[in-house]
Amino acid sequence: MDNNEYTIQASGNAPELYPTDTLFGLLWYSEDEAIEIPKALPYCGEWGNVLSEVLPLREDFPMPTKLNLLWLAITEQKFYEIEATLPVDKMVQQWNYYNLDENTSFRHIVVGMAPYGKVVVWFHGTNKSVIIDCLQGILTEIEMEDFLPFYSG
Repeated sequence: MDNNEYTIQASGNAPELYPTDTLFGLLWYSEDEAIEIPKALPYCGEWGNVLSEVLPLREDFPMPTKLNLLWLAITEQKFYEIEATLPVDKMVQQWNYYNLDENTSFRHIVVGMAPYGKVVVWFHGTNKSVIIDCLQGILTEIEMEDFLPFYSG
């Protein structure tokens, strides 16, 4: 790993009483490459915790620069989307600072989807989580059939 790459896994998250599902979730680190936020059906559990995870084919990535996400807030029955630039300098600083401590060891970027289109991005480690950014998605119009092809409402 060179000093511009980090051992990162992505995870989605939603509060236990406010489950969500994603059409897609991507953390972009270049124009044409992204880390996919793995599915969990649905996302719901302890806020800020790792709720979806897959073993990556590659673990070392540049720090993501952009978040692109489209999700369904199940309890609201509404769709939200966000395309946001991430605070890369802050992310690199926090990742390097906390990973000096063997007891922290960040491995995940957790993207939490809350009611009313709120999005929170964390670094999650063995014994510590740090909020990196709080963002606001926008309400979007999508047909349920486009989100779930076999839906017959």
